[in-house]
Amino acid sequence: MGKDILNSVTRPNAVKPVTTTSPVLPVSDAQPESVPSARSVIRLQGVIGNQAVQRMLTPKPAITPQASTTPVINRGFFDDVLNAVGLGEEEEETEETEAESEGPVDEATTDEAEETEETSEELEEEEVTSSGSVFDDILDAIGMGESEEEGGSEGTGTEEEESTSIIDDILEAVGLGGSDSDDIYEEAEAESEEEGQSLWDTISDFIDEVVTDVEGAIFRWTRADRARISAQIQPNVLTTFQAGRIEGAVNRMEDDAYDRFRIILGNANSDMEFAFICKALSAGHTIDEVEEFADTINGLGERWMIQNLNVVDEATEEGETGTGIQQQFGNSCGPTSLQLIRAQADPIYALALHSAGPVDTAVDDAKSNPENSPNSVMSDEQNAILQGHADKGTGNAATDRSNPTGGAWVEEDMNALAGTTGLTFTTKIIGTAITLNEAIDVLKTNLTQGIHVPIVVGGSVGDTAHYVVALNWAQNRIQIHDVWAGSTVWRTEEDLRNSTLNLPSNHTMLTAVDEPTRAEED
Repeated sequence: MGKDILNSVTRPNAVKPVTTTSPVLPVSDAQPESVPSARSVIRLQGVIGNQAVQRMLTPKPAITPQASTTPVINRGFFDDVLNAVGLGEEEEETEETEAESEGPVDEATTDEAEETEETSEELEEEEVTSSGSVFDDILDAIGMGESEEEGGSEGTGTEEEESTSIIDDILEAVGLGGSDSDDIYEEAEAESEEEGQSLWDTISDFIDEVVTDVEGAIFRWTRADRARISAQIQPNVLTTFQAGRIEGAVNRMEDDAYDRFRIILGNANSDMEFAFICKALSAGHTIDEVEEFADTINGLGERWMIQNLNVVDEATEEGETGTGIQQQFGNSCGPTSLQLIRAQADPIYALALHSAGPVDTAVDDAKSNPENSPNSVMSDEQNAILQGHADKGTGNAATDRSNPTGGAWVEEDMNALAGTTGLTFTTKIIGTAITLNEAIDVLKTNLTQGIHVPIVVGGSVGDTAHYVVALNWAQNRIQIHDVWAGSTVWRTEEDLRNSTLNLPSNHTMLTAVDEPTRAEED
């Protein structure tokens, strides 16, 4: 039967993979490789909706500041936020001027005077607990409006406790919440004592330093965006891990690119289309590439997207056999597994492979008669990766499927794609670098987080014969795509432990696992 024999390859050393910056893949000889501006209004409308924008543009009644020895919010940080939404210094001065120009109020009756005094006291109390209606709008815009404020300050906590709650909310809003906020508090407490300033001011200063673009950090990715993406975490669209990479990619964009990105998202015809556009961005594509991709898939429907923006069917149920990407040569299981990992993270790349021909078909003589290949783009890339290894002495050149030989370790090739996948991989051979129990734990941990894991299978301990890719883990069952046959199947944890996998390639034993590590992203 067709098998890849990796035993003859002693070192997991690899050449750079074939890389592209557009949907066209390389051929085989390529080397591996005073009011807010209109723009501000469009940006905010895209992020928080028209009603919230109109509310921000409506002049707010001025409130005379009351003397207070305990500032509730750092003014410099607040000014930055106001400027970010187009309600900065000039608009504040306008509001104050309008209030002054109203002139004296007619003498009121005794009851009216008392009512006015009570209203003034209420406003004074409100000023102590917030920075006014503009700040309320900002909280609303980032999903921290009235209900959240009330929930956050429920009870009769001290002023310090309530202030800390607001700090927590803002830290979370700018992506510095959770465990990060604990580190920030510790650092801020030490610095506030040293500088002799309040904890609030110290943390506000810290946020000012870290968040150099307040608009980008707070307003770019809202709770509504997160909810929309979360709803698309499903087979063949987004995994949990992939969804988690999107917000960082959005916040790393330059302003002009972000403006274009919001317009692109606004033209999406469905939530799934929205998700695939975001997925393409997080895979490292430029805004030009994302825009071209978005235009291509616009309005094509969910079924079309699932079929053309994946190279395997992750929705294959237990008892069924799904079809997907298939190796084109006798020893290209490694390069094909690399293509799978990349395509499931990058819908633009997946579409490029599909556009070149069927991905789930192979011929026995693609090496000796390349014109017979059903997908020359896919086979040319697999061939180029293996040829690069052969040239370096780290593997073998491609052979026909009718004559399988040793291939190559491709972890370095996979690691060169960390900008696309967000991952690097380390090969651990069972019985040498890792135990079987540890290998299964690696699979469970990563697969349940939505991280695909390349594994190596064989017929006996140490028989590192053939790459396949683990896709999912559910209820002690593992979903595996066997690139030799282009088949997706389910097996049990017991099959892993008892070496009874019986995959379409006839391999039975798990012999190595590529342990993933999350890559650092700028």
